[in-house]
Amino acid sequence: MLENHKDLEKYTVLFQVGDGQYGNVYKALDRKTGFLVAIKAIDKRGKSVDELRTFYSEIKLLDSFRHPNIVQLIKYLETKDFIYIITEFCNCDLLDYVIKKDEYLKAEEVRTIALQLISGLMVIHYKGVIHHDLKSRNILLGSDGRIKICDFGLSIPLKNNNEETYVDKLKGTPPYMAPELFSKKSYSYKIDFWSLGVILYEIFVGKLPFDGDSAEKIRKKILENEVVWPKVIPTQLKDFLNKLLQKNQNDRMSWEELVNHPFLFSEETEEEMLLRESEYQ
Repeated sequence: MLENHKDLEKYTVLFQVGDGQYGNVYKALDRKTGFLVAIKAIDKRGKSVDELRTFYSEIKLLDSFRHPNIVQLIKYLETKDFIYIITEFCNCDLLDYVIKKDEYLKAEEVRTIALQLISGLMVIHYKGVIHHDLKSRNILLGSDGRIKICDFGLSIPLKNNNEETYVDKLKGTPPYMAPELFSKKSYSYKIDFWSLGVILYEIFVGKLPFDGDSAEKIRKKILENEVVWPKVIPTQLKDFLNKLLQKNQNDRMSWEELVNHPFLFSEETEEEMLLRESEYQ
């Protein structure tokens, strides 16, 4: 539970909604406003300087974002032993849970999610930040279809969108990591485009384009294997994903090409829908 602290007194903890390596998350009620919030309690004891720096960086980034597709920071508190990150409470499922439950999504659902992810990611990049860990477990999907990007723990600042950063050590989630990260080459905001492509492939096909039972096997597949496409996939969706999943970052779409791609403005034809449904019967 939470410590006794004057700034936490206005919150009534309802129940714990999650736990992890770095802390517990609680659903709570702000008695003054009547709004539901999520309180992440991070125990500082035993944490390294680098780990604490990561938390402070995430707080700073969250505080700079104001967008409907990015989880909103409400307040940040720190005591001797704990850091409390208080955000809006999202009555959502993790996108990866939705995939496991539904197996795959239709092209029009993929498009709806893509548009929201792109909208949120545009703000993140505009602020000069690379998310660096986009994955289905870091995306919330509400019952109303609203997408929320969360978890900026690995995000890094960039002075401008053309500046490249050199990989000094691997960080991220292997199945979603761009080839240049494994190759320890310089990289740009386009690593987020690769991750976006992986996520959209995953929710359409129902599985990751590159997977394995170890980080090394995944690395080898990402660097050496080509994407395996399903038998039935709308032409424009395939082209969109293919241009995101280019192994050479210079061949991936630019922001201008991304937002103007025809997939984002088209609809799956009835014929494509029937073919796709028959494939899974």
